[in-house]
Amino acid sequence: MINLLENTRKLNVEEIGNKAKNLFKLSSLNFNIPEGFVLTNNDCKEIINCKKEVLEQVNVEALKIWSEDGLIVRSSSSIEDSHYKTMAGKFSTKTISTFTDLIPAIISVYNSRLNHPMGVIVQRKIKADFSGVAFSLDPLRKSQGPIIEIVKGDGHKLVGGLSKPFQYKEDKWTSGDFSIDNVVSELKEYMNLLKNNLRYEIDVEFCIQNNTIFWLQVRPILGIKSNFIIPPSKEWFLLDQCTEPVTPLIQDLDPGGLFNSNHWSTTFINQYPYIKLKTSSNKTDSNEHSFNWDNIEKEYVIKFENTINTKCGNLEELYTELQKAIKNFKEFFNVYMDRDWMIKRRNIKKIILNFFDDIGVPIENQNKELGILTSNLNSHTFHKSRHLVQIAKNIQLLIKNNSTNEEEYPQFIDDLIMNSTSFKDFINLYGDEIPHPMAIHIETLRENPQYLIKKAKRLPIKNKKIESKWEDKLDKLQQKLPLEKKMKFRNAVLEYRNLLLRTENDDYVLQKGAASVRKVILDIGVILHRNGLLNNKHDVFFLRKIELEKYISGNSSENIDIYDRKIEFDKNRALMPSTALDETNLELTKNQNLILGECVSWGSVIGKVFIIENPLDRNSYLDIPEGSIIVAKQLTPHLTYNLTNSLGIIVETGGFLSHGAIFAREENIPAIIVNTSTRKLLKNNETIELNADKGYVKILRMNGD
Repeated sequence: MINLLENTRKLNVEEIGNKAKNLFKLSSLNFNIPEGFVLTNNDCKEIINCKKEVLEQVNVEALKIWSEDGLIVRSSSSIEDSHYKTMAGKFSTKTISTFTDLIPAIISVYNSRLNHPMGVIVQRKIKADFSGVAFSLDPLRKSQGPIIEIVKGDGHKLVGGLSKPFQYKEDKWTSGDFSIDNVVSELKEYMNLLKNNLRYEIDVEFCIQNNTIFWLQVRPILGIKSNFIIPPSKEWFLLDQCTEPVTPLIQDLDPGGLFNSNHWSTTFINQYPYIKLKTSSNKTDSNEHSFNWDNIEKEYVIKFENTINTKCGNLEELYTELQKAIKNFKEFFNVYMDRDWMIKRRNIKKIILNFFDDIGVPIENQNKELGILTSNLNSHTFHKSRHLVQIAKNIQLLIKNNSTNEEEYPQFIDDLIMNSTSFKDFINLYGDEIPHPMAIHIETLRENPQYLIKKAKRLPIKNKKIESKWEDKLDKLQQKLPLEKKMKFRNAVLEYRNLLLRTENDDYVLQKGAASVRKVILDIGVILHRNGLLNNKHDVFFLRKIELEKYISGNSSENIDIYDRKIEFDKNRALMPSTALDETNLELTKNQNLILGECVSWGSVIGKVFIIENPLDRNSYLDIPEGSIIVAKQLTPHLTYNLTNSLGIIVETGGFLSHGAIFAREENIPAIIVNTSTRKLLKNNETIELNADKGYVKILRMNGD
């Protein structure tokens, strides 16, 4: 438990959260903040466990700041108010006027933590004459500010949209006849001081009582339009659509061998990996072993699982195990990157298209016929999505049978879910899910089972029938061929389907390999944290390799300050990496509001736009409304299963054989590939028609119409 007036730069942000960290920063700069204290994540756990000493200390500290206006209890999560996302409105805040409500309020706020570490802030409630928010610049136009909005009374009227604010913009009041120039002058002065000290554009909340400003919170401004990364030239592009920055340790270890490849040069721009292809060698020898995919999959799954299940007692043993894990991961990546089988797949496709010519399938219909022949592959992703739907059905049944307990004891229901057979089976099969093999800093699904519970709870249940038409289509087409070509055509289609299945399934082995490397790195982090060398085990990802090796060898006992590295990483996560310099940026035809694309899964639907900006951000998939048409730059097989109940899919990169296209055909979801920046042309919640049969998207109603 820490008083808010203390300087706590060295405190673990995982324990106190970003909001508290930012309040401490305000306090250290002599900004006026309401009196209060912060309960660490561990303090909150002890309160829930009714630890007497902590409960008594909370009461003592609360009495010191108690006033007739009461107290306010606020969340301070490790994932809110960061450079990456604000998570505004995702966590609880409680105002109490009775002292006996304090402990229940703390527990209620802490229980909103979304399975992430959270501190809880307890402050004296300020009875405000005015409340407001301010930005150091206009986040849309990037014009210098500040922009200030103020309402009379409490701030909930402003953030809740209950009262129209007075707005100060471009050095004048643009609405109302409100004027408190002396306070505005002080606000501008302090905001400039704060922005210069923090070295980023800021978003602040404040209140005013008797002409005195109280600063309530500060956080980075997100969504500034110019916050995107431009590669140095058109030859450079983002490596494997990695829309997450890479931590210092993973850059140095290069566990997949992707950053030191013989096939491309690599550079990091704001910690995102960009590559430029080298002159390709004329490779003529075919690596036939790569076609024997089943044996390869079994071999490396066993190796990776052995690493995940290995327990080591000291740092030296763990580092040896890490080197072994990296060796296995690189070996598999070499097989994964050996794309001779893709050449074989391309050649078989040509054979099938030649058969289409013999059958008399018009060229304009050949893609559709091929799509039907390659539907219902029964990939890992398809089975994963069906498993998710089954968990959602089981959850609805559990809640129905325990409705009282769900209202009073939400953790009771969550415990029932996690102990259910379907949930355990899902985690056993897919718990090593990592959104990207280079984003090893992101937790696996096994580490965050609460995500699966929340996703399954929010998943609309539909009695969707997945029709299998490919066998009937194959039989009908085969009958149109002469006898000597019938079996050749059938065998070509079956082999093509198997190669497409590998296209989808080999990424699941990559996930397991990345999870094995992550597991050993975290085991090392646990010991370094226990030895007082790191604030928490996850900080190990922000060490450099040479620093880690000094710890392993015992040649260093210095506690390395990685605070600035984590801040830089958070800032970079908020950026938008361009996949290439020449990304298309088309405008809509005003009269038609049409966007044209290539059909990859057939059908026609009308629904509302839901944009996924970062397909590697697991939380982006939590709040997809029912009846949504998904719009994304690209999709990853690791998280595509979350889209099982979407109405349609629009993707900007890829093609007929991309992960999103394969998944859409398995789920009978209409989908098109649009080679333009669709996310800039469409807006969330707009009503659109996706006609995949004819290859277009049409805007029916603009957002807000």
